[in-house]
Amino acid sequence: MLHLYVTLQVAQTMFLDRLTDSPRRRRAELDREAGGITLELVSWFVALLALAGIVIAVVNQYAEAESAKIISPNP
Repeated sequence: MLHLYVTLQVAQTMFLDRLTDSPRRRRAELDREAGGITLELVSWFVALLALAGIVIAVVNQYAEAESAKIISPNP
């Protein structure tokens, strides 16, 4: 009878350990991947910032080229 009691006690402990261990394991996996997500966001930010810089440079170049074509009415 003692053998059955010990077996059931071990089974209960293992079951409860699995129930509480799973969220811990998931949190640990999320913590390991947190740097990757941050790196991805920084990469997108840098790419969008570079794209905005290119657009501003093109618009600025066009505005300067068009303003050079303006002829002053006073000679």
